[in-house]
Amino acid sequence: MWVRATRLSRLTYIGVYYRPPNTNFGLFFDEFETSLSEYTALSDCVVCTGDFNINLLDLSDSMVVKVLDLFNTLGVVQLVDMPTRITATSSTLLDWLILGGQVTVQKSGTFGTTFSDHMGVLCNIDLKIQKSPKRSFHTRIFRHFNYDEFVNDLPKDHFTREFLGILTMTNL
Repeated sequence: MWVRATRLSRLTYIGVYYRPPNTNFGLFFDEFETSLSEYTALSDCVVCTGDFNINLLDLSDSMVVKVLDLFNTLGVVQLVDMPTRITATSSTLLDWLILGGQVTVQKSGTFGTTFSDHMGVLCNIDLKIQKSPKRSFHTRIFRHFNYDEFVNDLPKDHFTREFLGILTMTNL
C-alpha cells in the first residue's frame, strides 16, 4: 500500500508492506523493486516500512544481498540496525524502515510491544522544505521623476557603464 502526501508542493510517498513468511522472493522482489524505484523517482521523499520477513542481519543470504544492492542503487537507506524479532533461539531484523530523498532523521529505533512477537519501529523525520532564495527588486517611482537626477545616476549603474563602454567601442 502506498499513500501520496503533499505539503507546500513537496511530494512524499509513504509505503507499507507485509511479505508473508516463505512466499516467493522473486515475485515479491520484482514488485517491490518496481514500486520503490517508481516512487523514489517521482517524489521528493519516500518512506517505506513493514514486515518483510527477510532477515537483513544475515549478510550471507542472497535475498539480503539483492535487497541491499537495490537500496544502494536507489540511494535509499534502511534505518533499523537491530533485531526486531527476538525469540529464545533467534534474533532477526525483519521489520524495515526505508527512507529516500530530502529528509532529515531526528530519531529512529525500536520499542517493545505487548501485542506482537515483533518490536515496534519508530522514526521522527523532518521533511525539509527548501526556501526560495530571496530576490531584490529595484524600482523607480515615476510620480516624482527628475530627469537630471536620472541622467546623473546612469553612470553609477554597472549595466549602464558596461553598455556605454560597448557603445563607445563600437563608435570608434
